[in-house]
Amino acid sequence: MFIILEFSHFDTTQYFNPVRDESKPKLEFLLNARFESIAYPACQIAQEMDQSFSSEIELRRSVCPLWLRQGKAPEAIGSTTLLKVGEDAFALTAAHVLEEFKDQSVLIGTQNGFRPLVGEVSTSSPPDITDNAFIRLHPEIADWLAPEYRFLSLEQVDVGDLPTASSGYEFLGVPYRKVRRADGRLFRFPVYSYASTSIPISGYQALGLSPVFHVAVDFVPRRVRDGDGRRITAPNPQGMSGGPIFSRGFSANAGRRLVALAIEHRKGVLIGIRIGLVLEPIRWTYPQLRHFLPPLPSHVRLKNSSD
Repeated sequence: MFIILEFSHFDTTQYFNPVRDESKPKLEFLLNARFESIAYPACQIAQEMDQSFSSEIELRRSVCPLWLRQGKAPEAIGSTTLLKVGEDAFALTAAHVLEEFKDQSVLIGTQNGFRPLVGEVSTSSPPDITDNAFIRLHPEIADWLAPEYRFLSLEQVDVGDLPTASSGYEFLGVPYRKVRRADGRLFRFPVYSYASTSIPISGYQALGLSPVFHVAVDFVPRRVRDGDGRRITAPNPQGMSGGPIFSRGFSANAGRRLVALAIEHRKGVLIGIRIGLVLEPIRWTYPQLRHFLPPLPSHVRLKNSSD
């Protein structure tokens, strides 16, 4: 079995405007692990940067929400996963998030305000069914994000992961219904995490999926555990598309590696696309970055539709 990859590419750097408007709405981070309405001030975020990257808070800082300009106020529409490939900064997401709003102004935000998402954008397109996209960020946008977000490194990526009956995974993202507007200029968003085990291997085929290309976990909102292992009642996961999926055990010191991106919620199941299917189009689009990217394992067979 192999999968066909086909990507559309367009460049938004012509819209780049380095002038910042401090009167624009601002963003406030909710990084509390228990999802309480507590915003960490900037000094606390800076202190957290010194901790191990495997900490729950640091994992959440690799998630950057996308916003849509709606009248006078932005509205959250989806999530991205931040990744460095060599010196280049990428925002990875689900293609349907960008395709739905491709003719509108998509924004990213920090505590200093909102700016247009600027970079070289590539999205999967039919007959490609992977539903993934990536943005090679303009260097100034990447520098603007760096103090408040954390870019994952390729050392934290695992392209060879395969599920077993006991495989644990953690989905991270920003459910848009949990974004709160504190006043006219201040927006608060929580980064949620859902930890669960893979569905049975036989269940992948029943859903029209493949464990080689997808991650699928059980998702019952009243019986979900967060990244710290606490049982929670999960909100509607809409808005988490494009967020990272990490492999993990359920012990506090278990290592976590980026293995997929969240792309879909079906009844009782959360679904992601394997990270190798995102990195391979980056390899094809930017040949100068090939030597940075990990090779795909032999069991993953892809075909570039342009070949």
